[in-house]
Amino acid sequence: MFEEFDIKETEGKLLVHAKLYSAAAAGKKLKAQTQHVISMLVEKGVEFYDCVKENVLHNGAEHARMGTWVFKSKPTPLVKKEVVVETTAKVVEVTAKKTKRIPKFKNKI
Repeated sequence: MFEEFDIKETEGKLLVHAKLYSAAAAGKKLKAQTQHVISMLVEKGVEFYDCVKENVLHNGAEHARMGTWVFKSKPTPLVKKEVVVETTAKVVEVTAKKTKRIPKFKNKI
């Protein structure tokens, strides 16, 4: 699927530059999305985290065959927030109330 697949790590970010085969070389139309790049990274055993910049490639035109994805190479620190949950239990008595049925239409004679 990919003619070129380059991985570079800079400043806590993982840059993935990919280029698809041309339509003539591949023999069919190809489309590459983020899920395809992620599967290639997993295959190669590269550790990555959140995707910062996504791209979609196709081999219909020369300029659309190459693109860059940006991933975080380090996990983001989790900020712990204290959550206060207040619950109040209200007891509501429900009584069944009988109502008289009123017909919608009256017979007129």
